[in-house]
Amino acid sequence: MSRIEQAWQTRGVLACLLFPISLLLRGLVALRRWGYQFKLLPQKKSSVPVVVVGNLSVGGTGKSPLTAALVEHFQSMDWRPGIVARGYGGSEIDSPQMVTALSDPAAVGDEPVMLAQLTGVPVCVCSDRVAAVAALANTNQVDIVFSDDGLQHYRMARDAEIVVIDEARGFQNGWMLPAGPLREPVSRLKSVDLVALHQTSGACCVDLPATLVAGHFHLAQTELVPVTPDASPTDNLPLSTLAGETVNAVAGIGNPVRFFRQLQLAGMGVVEHPLPDHHEWTVQDLTFDNEHPIVMTSKDAVKVRKLLGQMEVTVPIYEVRVQAMLHAELSQALSIIEDRLHIKYRQPPQGFR
Repeated sequence: MSRIEQAWQTRGVLACLLFPISLLLRGLVALRRWGYQFKLLPQKKSSVPVVVVGNLSVGGTGKSPLTAALVEHFQSMDWRPGIVARGYGGSEIDSPQMVTALSDPAAVGDEPVMLAQLTGVPVCVCSDRVAAVAALANTNQVDIVFSDDGLQHYRMARDAEIVVIDEARGFQNGWMLPAGPLREPVSRLKSVDLVALHQTSGACCVDLPATLVAGHFHLAQTELVPVTPDASPTDNLPLSTLAGETVNAVAGIGNPVRFFRQLQLAGMGVVEHPLPDHHEWTVQDLTFDNEHPIVMTSKDAVKVRKLLGQMEVTVPIYEVRVQAMLHAELSQALSIIEDRLHIKYRQPPQGFR
């Protein structure tokens, strides 16, 4: 954990020194949002509904696995979803780029490639999410778009907003960047359609008003996927395969501690190797002075597969596949959103025969 991330845990000296900058940022964020609310700044509306799945805070909350689960949920209700993302870290995101499971993460970002692998639906990235939404809508392959992040991308009109919160981390000291982890103030929750609470094994640090619509989900580790260029689904193994073994756990994600704890709960002895979010992997990152198997997240695996031709693999390397499991109250709240979108976009006008 970096020094600034440590400062976000409390309202200590460093956070207090940065607080005046947070006040300035809060004012600028409010002005920008009011500009879109009062139509002083133009929003771009899409021909298909857009659902934003975003964060108030920086760092990992389980947003991308939840996006994959929402795609599956809406597919079960006969929608044809697509996903847009910024493509953070990608070198070719100035214009819309369609992403597949075989795309280069260096070009389009790691999370979009992961989502393409997990969902199999059309995925498009662009630094201008409006352009990405339009590109998907124009393909006629989708009739609803989920935006992985983009809550603050107000130029993109949206039909529903879902904010994801990690219950164990909460809002930490509750201040905005750079004094705290928040991109927008907690009061922003009053205007969203749904709060999706990521339930973890830690104590809950979130106290929400009863008036907010909220539901829970949790991440379940489901299987081990060999990280090899030619792996097939028949090569996948149950998670219990490594129970009782010691593993090198590597994680270049927003909240690596959560990944390590899940492995421990699955019965593994964990040697922790945390790395920065969106880490650019090298062979040295996978070179250890032991013969333990290496395990990693799906987000990391999409990059590591590109490295395998540059290294001699002497130990098994596994991707730990996870799935967001929706609790009943979250599924019910999503059904209400789906009903509203169905009426707006699919129900024929009155008098139509």
